[in-house]
Amino acid sequence: MKLSISRYNPEHDGKPDLQDCENALDRGDHMLLDVILRLKQQDNTLTFRKSCREGVCGSDAMNINGRNGLACITQVRGLNETVLLRPLLQPVPVVRVESLKICRSSRVAAGLPLHRRQPRPGNAAAP
Repeated sequence: MKLSISRYNPEHDGKPDLQDCENALDRGDHMLLDVILRLKQQDNTLTFRKSCREGVCGSDAMNINGRNGLACITQVRGLNETVLLRPLLQPVPVVRVESLKICRSSRVAAGLPLHRRQPRPGNAAAP
């Protein structure tokens, strides 16, 4: 499998460029993350994030062949022979949510109940 990986070293490079890497698939390479981890063993300058390997945390999110996805749940057999890996495109802006204290006081000031959950019809209320 051929990987084209976006690489950037601000001390040496003016802009990111693509580095091509050839990597033969092993029997245990089911997910793209498996291939990238093996490549990292050969090239310790390769840097990326990972955590749970189960598609829950999102740490290994990257742009895979032009689409944002998770390397830990991207199956190798569904990919082209050449895989293009880049950082995420169009980062999602961070939206800060008001603290619970502010939300609670706003609901009280508006005369709204603190809990929205209503008992379902036919369900007995817990003692």
